[in-house]
Amino acid sequence: MLREYWLNRIALACGVIGAVLLFYYAWLAAPSTATIGQLDKGALDKKVIVQARVDSAFAKGQTLFFTLDDGNKIKAVKMSPSAMDKFFVQKNAFVVVTGKVQEYEGALELVAEKIEPAE
Repeated sequence: MLREYWLNRIALACGVIGAVLLFYYAWLAAPSTATIGQLDKGALDKKVIVQARVDSAFAKGQTLFFTLDDGNKIKAVKMSPSAMDKFFVQKNAFVVVTGKVQEYEGALELVAEKIEPAE
């Protein structure tokens, strides 16, 4: 009887600790809002949200290439874009892009995961 009591307490403690760690990890993984000027080598492999104007855009195969401009510029890429992604990414359109900062050929670029129109 006493043994079952302690097993229940240990199971409850493990569940609570697991939930706390899960929420902490979700908080760490949440993207941060940034301007293009704030992106540097310290932002590599971090998920960010950038709001900017599309300076140029073109599709090649299953990849959408575009340049974002908010006073500073960064190249962005979206793999396997949907029809809506292509619709949102038009020259001079304002978009909100969620993605990961990567380095390609010595320059920073944004690998887009989600593209939405800016409000």
